[in-house]
Amino acid sequence: MARKAIIVGIIAGAAFLLAFGHYTHRGYVSVVDAGDSVRLLDHGLHLRAPWHPVTTYPIQCREIRVQIFEEGSDVKIHFDAVLFVGIAPDSVASLHRAYQGAYMEKVISPMISDFLRNRAEAYGLWEEDVGPQRVTAVMLDLLGTEGGKYGINISHMWLRSYDAERTAGTF
Repeated sequence: MARKAIIVGIIAGAAFLLAFGHYTHRGYVSVVDAGDSVRLLDHGLHLRAPWHPVTTYPIQCREIRVQIFEEGSDVKIHFDAVLFVGIAPDSVASLHRAYQGAYMEKVISPMISDFLRNRAEAYGLWEEDVGPQRVTAVMLDLLGTEGGKYGINISHMWLRSYDAERTAGTF
């Protein structure tokens, strides 16, 4: 009888942890979205309500590939790079509220696209003989400054390919 009670207790405990538990690995921060508020979970096992969605963000530096291919009536941009990105842990909550995990698609990619479309000419990135070192230096300077405002730390960039040209008029 005692053996059955122990087995039932173990199964009930495991079911409880599966339903109400969440484990966050080292180097990640999880965000529990409770509607009007968010709660950050550092690494380890945490209890949470199963009806509150959990999003996990890597905060250590990792590689993210960014590809921008725009061909409009006035410009053609092909930008393909690998960025080394980390997030400041105290910025995770605000990034989650504003972008729901899509900060690369909603912040960094539009930032690069907007810069290449509207301001790259002033930095000499529209010249035909521009080298990858110049593009990398200019983009890292921009991304480091602008990304830092959001708590996104971009430390390195590997430019795979870059091509930009005007197809009509001037900017």
